[in-house]
Amino acid sequence: MKSLVSTCSQLLPTRRPDSLDNHPSQPSQPSQFLVRTIQAEKHNSQLLMMKSLLSSCSQLLPTRRPDSSNDHPSQPSRPSQSLRNIPTIQGLLEAGVKICKGKGRSFLDIKFRKGVMEIPYVLIQDSTNILLRNMIAYEQIHCPERFCFTVYAVLMDYLIHTTKDVEELTYKGIIDNSLGSHEDVALLFNRIGKGIILSGDHDILNLIAEVNRYCSSKQHKWRAKLVHDYFSNPWAIFSLIGALVLLLLTCEQLYTFAGNVTSRHTRSTNTSVRPTKATQVRERSFLQHESRRRARQKLKLQRIHTEIESEEA
Repeated sequence: MKSLVSTCSQLLPTRRPDSLDNHPSQPSQPSQFLVRTIQAEKHNSQLLMMKSLLSSCSQLLPTRRPDSSNDHPSQPSRPSQSLRNIPTIQGLLEAGVKICKGKGRSFLDIKFRKGVMEIPYVLIQDSTNILLRNMIAYEQIHCPERFCFTVYAVLMDYLIHTTKDVEELTYKGIIDNSLGSHEDVALLFNRIGKGIILSGDHDILNLIAEVNRYCSSKQHKWRAKLVHDYFSNPWAIFSLIGALVLLLLTCEQLYTFAGNVTSRHTRSTNTSVRPTKATQVRERSFLQHESRRRARQKLKLQRIHTEIESEEA
């Protein structure tokens, strides 16, 4: 740059020698214009480089639907409050949401369907902090209608609160941690997302609303708690199976006992109401036997009475 300025200044007209004696040496007006022009071109080249970097990154980002862009002009809206209700990674797991590694090309290609959240792979290294801060600052000034990096930074800030969240994302293969510790990654996103005001409309806000509706369901929480308490290790599964078998055997015994009692009660009820033919035959034979026995006793008494009378006579 200095060689270019010196080379160009040699081609420009200089002041007269007498003017050099009376006044201290100062750069001429054309050279000043040339220096300012070169500095402006240097500044513009930096802006163009930043724009090209943003455009290269934005090619990987999900685009808006064309109907929404044509029907409604982009207008800044109030700061979004829906991101403040996002559970952390641990909160999502407790609510029954499964976290897995996504296959999208963009870091914002986050999907949620049927209780499964897909988050694309991201490499966290030393330059990530500087890159995110610069891109967020650039979006705040030059791209107020599309906060891609800002939304990602704020979203990760709310998803990651502790080292357990980072550990879970690292275990799933979503975060490739090159910083060294999980705490460094958590501090990186918590510091970047601090104080950022998110305005405008973004497609990811609809996804967050779906996640919040899923997490508010008590049925999903109970199912997740059941899986965590009784299906987290083989011993818990075996104990649950044993308890279920014991419960089934107890129910079977109760059912058998209740069936026997019911059948006995039914037989006794049917007998008292309408006796069978065999019962009637037994009853008739019993009555005949009783009548014969009484007749024999009567004859015996008559004989004894007759004998007594004969002896007295």
